[in-house]
Amino acid sequence: MSIVIIQKCPVCNSMNIKSEFICKDYFASGEEFEICICRQCNFLFTNNFPSNNSMGKYYDDLKYISHSDIKKGFINKLYHFVRAYMIKRKLNFVCKQSKKKTGKILDVGCGTGYFLNEAKRKGWETYGIEKNERAGKMAIEHFDLYVKPEHHIYEFPKACFDVITLWHVLEHLEDLNEIMGKIYDLLSPDGIVVIAVPNCSSYDAKHYKTYWAGYDVPRHLWHFTPRTMELFVKKFKFNITCKKVMPFDAFYISLLSEKYKNINSFIAFVKAMFTGAVSTVRALFDKNKGSSMIFTLKKSDYISGSLEL
Repeated sequence: MSIVIIQKCPVCNSMNIKSEFICKDYFASGEEFEICICRQCNFLFTNNFPSNNSMGKYYDDLKYISHSDIKKGFINKLYHFVRAYMIKRKLNFVCKQSKKKTGKILDVGCGTGYFLNEAKRKGWETYGIEKNERAGKMAIEHFDLYVKPEHHIYEFPKACFDVITLWHVLEHLEDLNEIMGKIYDLLSPDGIVVIAVPNCSSYDAKHYKTYWAGYDVPRHLWHFTPRTMELFVKKFKFNITCKKVMPFDAFYISLLSEKYKNINSFIAFVKAMFTGAVSTVRALFDKNKGSSMIFTLKKSDYISGSLEL
């Protein structure tokens, strides 16, 4: 199996990195993976992870919900219920942030296509990138969407999209800096990028520690906080113009985290609801503590107005 070894920080390029802790893959393999930290900027990342060519087995298509749409089990049913509600909210957020009701939108890591289908229904010209062949095929067959494999992102012309979205995708991308540079090239001068990622500085992350489902090794390679996200996007001449906490994620992540601890199901449910509630309340007073965060980016050369926090 081909292994990727990170020797310098992907955010600040410092080589002053050290092993911070070990996380177990509770989802698929049961294997353990190293989480390292950059001593210069405090960015956390998975190290010694399988390369793209070897990563397929860790997604286990029959269980990985964003690729298979499986509805069996309480947590998966809850996921589908919340997703149906959140898809409309996500598109409303995109429209508000872009100040557009229609335009050209690219969803990187579009999965089975539910968000793109909602955008298409509302009049957007939609394009999707999806590395998982099964998920991309489902998006095409179910919704008649334009979905291409990941290498196709390099074939679009420059400045052709009004909106580019990455809903819980950035943390999966091995070629992190290369993809972010390409996203800058593809975005129109006044366009926006919307990125959603887990936040490893949240209350639930601190509470569950190595059991926190947001680490999701080895599928999640990069573990952002609002601070490290800001440092990262500035390298590509982006500014963060809006931060928003993703509702419900604290509860879903807490449910998965309790499941990983192998606690009795009823007790686990109660504990997860309590932890999710505490995390959600804390995020009301400090957005930087949300379990998952949405960031809106604009090209710094075209920013007008003040940063909305």
